[in-house]
Amino acid sequence: MNSKLNLRSFASDSLINLVQIIVTVLLGFGITSIVGRTLGTEGKGIYEVAILLPIMLQWLFNLGITTASTYYVAHGDHDVTGATRGNISLSFWISLFGSVVGLLIAYFAGFAVFPGIPRAVLLLSLAALPFLYFRMNLNAILQGLQDFRAYSLVEIIPSIVTFTLLVILMLASSVQVADVVVFYLLGNVVAAIAVIVILKRRSLSSQPLFSLRIDRTYLKQMLNYGLKSQLNIISIYLLLRVDVLLINLVGNGAASVGIYSIAVLFADRVWLVSGFASRIILPRIAASESAESNRTELSITITRYTFWFSVMIAGGLAVLGEWVIVLIYGEAFGPAIHALLAILPGVILFNFGVMLSSDIAGRGRPDITARQAAIAFIINLVANLILIPRYDYVGAALASSLAYAYYGIAHIYIFNRMTNTRWWQLLLPTQKDITYAKKLTTILRNRLKV
Repeated sequence: MNSKLNLRSFASDSLINLVQIIVTVLLGFGITSIVGRTLGTEGKGIYEVAILLPIMLQWLFNLGITTASTYYVAHGDHDVTGATRGNISLSFWISLFGSVVGLLIAYFAGFAVFPGIPRAVLLLSLAALPFLYFRMNLNAILQGLQDFRAYSLVEIIPSIVTFTLLVILMLASSVQVADVVVFYLLGNVVAAIAVIVILKRRSLSSQPLFSLRIDRTYLKQMLNYGLKSQLNIISIYLLLRVDVLLINLVGNGAASVGIYSIAVLFADRVWLVSGFASRIILPRIAASESAESNRTELSITITRYTFWFSVMIAGGLAVLGEWVIVLIYGEAFGPAIHALLAILPGVILFNFGVMLSSDIAGRGRPDITARQAAIAFIINLVANLILIPRYDYVGAALASSLAYAYYGIAHIYIFNRMTNTRWWQLLLPTQKDITYAKKLTTILRNRLKV
């Protein structure tokens, strides 16, 4: 049974990802605490809206390269050298195009799309765009190789750099919004350099990794899978971030964004389990094409664990959330608890979408989940436009919760249809779960001792 689900390997990979995510979460709390207490609700909101520009452009124009790279490397279609060369050239040209679009937005539409955000801050944030592309597209190769130790190292670097520089600056002088944006930029620069160095060491070829020439065969293959997943990527990004933009546009502005961002930060903790588990499932499902029953059982088992862990985390946040928010960020951010309580039910159900979409994408069908993401985004957009003018950031939380719930329930239905399983298999604990849990606990305990 252990070999059947490869629990030892899964537990090892899970532990590495879990440690990385926990450290990133703790650093994230440290960063947001410094930003919130030094800049206040409005300054925190300005920062959140400003970095929305490069992140939005990165997801909009990435052509699905990140997901496609993970899939094809895991599937054995590309080695490290070929994938790295291809992703470096594609990332360069895409980031160049995205930067031009970003400059046009900042100069000609900045005050309309990002009201209250200084142009200088927008331009600073835009400088991070090329490094975001390089970091994510190249780190996807490590994910495809299932080298989660190196993958997690790259993922944690931006938070380490940002937190360290913030602490140094806070001890030396006052912190401004522009300072935080610069540190965000530097964190992604260091991470991009680190992943290039790691892949260079992994490469077994003497062929240079840096090339600006686009390999048309490689591009065609990336687009064949990537464009199918791109709609999903864009829709998921907009689903998760459009509320921030709309609160700033039709709500009460940057101060409300600052409060809402804290609620979202805590709600994201419910994704703690699905976040690291879904990273492992996609390449593992793609690499296990000949073992249909085994990979289905793996996805079902891990999804059940994810659901119950998310319920426990959400319950803890509902009970202790207000106290923790005030303790870390101060009384000014206390109202975030109302948005947190409104968004938690949807986040719990959204976890099913996170897990099962990775399984479906690993089976080579990202187009299926993309349609559901697009529908969820439309639901979120319409609900936000109705609820934000009436209830401000709490309305945004309610709208997001509704859209998240649809996304999760839709994926349960699709997965059951694809695998001839039943919905309760994804929710109700079984006797096998107890056995697997004991095995996983033993494996994790042994790994921690090592």
